[in-house]
Amino acid sequence: MSDSSVSAVNRLGDVQLDENVKVKPWQGLIGAFLGPTSEIFLTSPNTTVLYEPPLSIRIVRRRKDYRFAQDDPLLWPQRFFEDRCHYSVIRRPPEDPSDPLCDWWEDPNDVPFNAEEGVLTGVGKLHNPYVLRHLNDIEDINKRFDTHAASASNSKPNKYAAVLKYHLNRSYRVLTDLAHTCHEARCVYSFMQRCYIELVAALDWVEVYQPRMEGRLPSWDGHADAKKLMGAFVVDEKSATHLFNAGIPVWVVRDRRYHSSTLIMKDAAVTTPSGYASFEPMDGEEPVYVGADVMEKIKALEKYTSRGIQWGDPFKSAQLTTGLVATLLPQKRRGDHTTQAPPKRKKDTRGQDPVRRPKMAEAVNDPADGSTSALGQGIRSNRDKFEVFVSDFAPPTPDAWAAGLSKVNRNQPRRQAVAGYVLPEMGLFLNVPATKRNKYLASWLKYRSALIFRANDASQPPPLWRAQLWRTLLALEITGNAALDTHTDGITHEEGEISESAKTTTQKQRDIVQEALGMCIRRSGVTINESVVTRSDIQFEWRGKQRWMSQLEDPQLVRDILCELAQLSFRFELLSLDRARCASRGDCKDHELDRALSEEKVQKCFTADNQDGCTRGLAAVNIRDRGPYLLNLQQVMREWKGAANQTWLAVPPRSLELYTDGELERLERHIAIFYTQVFYDEYGRACTLPHRPS
Repeated sequence: MSDSSVSAVNRLGDVQLDENVKVKPWQGLIGAFLGPTSEIFLTSPNTTVLYEPPLSIRIVRRRKDYRFAQDDPLLWPQRFFEDRCHYSVIRRPPEDPSDPLCDWWEDPNDVPFNAEEGVLTGVGKLHNPYVLRHLNDIEDINKRFDTHAASASNSKPNKYAAVLKYHLNRSYRVLTDLAHTCHEARCVYSFMQRCYIELVAALDWVEVYQPRMEGRLPSWDGHADAKKLMGAFVVDEKSATHLFNAGIPVWVVRDRRYHSSTLIMKDAAVTTPSGYASFEPMDGEEPVYVGADVMEKIKALEKYTSRGIQWGDPFKSAQLTTGLVATLLPQKRRGDHTTQAPPKRKKDTRGQDPVRRPKMAEAVNDPADGSTSALGQGIRSNRDKFEVFVSDFAPPTPDAWAAGLSKVNRNQPRRQAVAGYVLPEMGLFLNVPATKRNKYLASWLKYRSALIFRANDASQPPPLWRAQLWRTLLALEITGNAALDTHTDGITHEEGEISESAKTTTQKQRDIVQEALGMCIRRSGVTINESVVTRSDIQFEWRGKQRWMSQLEDPQLVRDILCELAQLSFRFELLSLDRARCASRGDCKDHELDRALSEEKVQKCFTADNQDGCTRGLAAVNIRDRGPYLLNLQQVMREWKGAANQTWLAVPPRSLELYTDGELERLERHIAIFYTQVFYDEYGRACTLPHRPS
């Protein structure tokens, strides 16, 4: 407790001390000077406790409890900002341990972490039951928000509440689906807690407290319960009046010169944060914010806490292969343009929604990305990536998307080709003999978790690797180590391939793995597990079940594996393309909120459950099952550059029930043609298409 020797009592001459006395919002039932010589005094018109306001220059750091001490709106009253008005009605940690809200205040340090055994050590997930127990609460608050958004009095739901809802659901999915370091996982868990507690407060604000202020509900007549609600510090009479009328704890911070005209009934000690929050900083973390207690502090804290669910845009910087492996990429011998004919493609005989193979473009000025032919030499590529690959092992794609890809105009001026991929391109596994395909799949399954972990690093997006470099990594399972010399005894090997007879060394294997995963090990506690890297596994885990490598002869299993890979790549590409085509979306004030809501729209183009993301969604067998996701993608595209020229995007939105099957099929064709062309115009290569496993 902080105590001032100077009394702040000021009865204005004739006011008698009475527990039932009513004071005005800018007066005080209690009050105090903030120090014997302080020029600031503090009053509260509706509580019996005073809290120390954050007046000094703020040095905001994450503490060891994953909170931010006195600067955390979940732990301590903050200055009232209209843009974050709900901070004032955040519910304090319950005193009753049986209160369901108690689970949302649990110290993240108490949540167990399960490390995975893979090519990376120090990576895993939080113990699943600790995360899953929150699902019912999340579903309930989602329904509450949807009711608010659909109510007649809300023509437009609160934007910040909408972002909180998206971040809450996103953080839950990130915790259940993606691997992290222990520290990163607990940061995301803490952020999920924050989003839920804030979302409850935001809905309380719009449903209860704001109506009281506006007269739609009776004003609160009585003391506010500072033990249950966080409250806020205010510096103006207008804000004090609004909070007072709503029954929100309020503390008025004023200059000493106003003291003589301010009614203050009693002195009170000022409570300091000591004992209420951890002040021990997280090791090695720089301050989140240094400066005055203004809105910039709040935004800095929000941006910092949401880092764990953000994703970096690898296409924005168009990072291509650099460093060690750039010097190891195989080079064709000058004058050697020999190419092998691609394996014959089987007709699709599976009998449902057959995938059609579009004709190759008659004239293309330059070879498709990944071509082994030299520019201008007139040599046809082994595989045209604008042609859908059809085989028993290739997951099919809807006809409309296959046709859209084949119609891409590659003759018009465009940006320089990006050429690289965040994850291996699906065709690498299909355009090779069966034995090699199985080895490539074995490599992908070994490195899958690590490469997805690498791809989701928001602080430093992974470089985009060209096909031949991905082929080099996938070929590690063939030789057991990475000989990167593709020429032996005058024999030219497939681009990126490792020669079986070439001289190999363990160091070269380390080099290629280091290049692939080097970005991961800069994250605290992560190392490369060489024993896993160098061993040859006879089993792998897929969809929670142990499988034998011999099962990679099963076309259905292979289609399922490749379908997930394509789904991941398609998601990365759509997120990047949306950012690129909507670079100027939103005003400066709400830029971060608008970007989050934009990402939510993109995520709605996919199923919530990754397990069935390929059987449903944009590639589902039935057009009506694809319908909801097509309409969501149409909504995303409405804001893209170039959308104004598409008449089908100018049509007002309508619900799925109002579409016939034929109308949905026409919409799908429009979407596929527009998407595939826009992606090529933006990035200079063929896009990944949505697929399904069967």
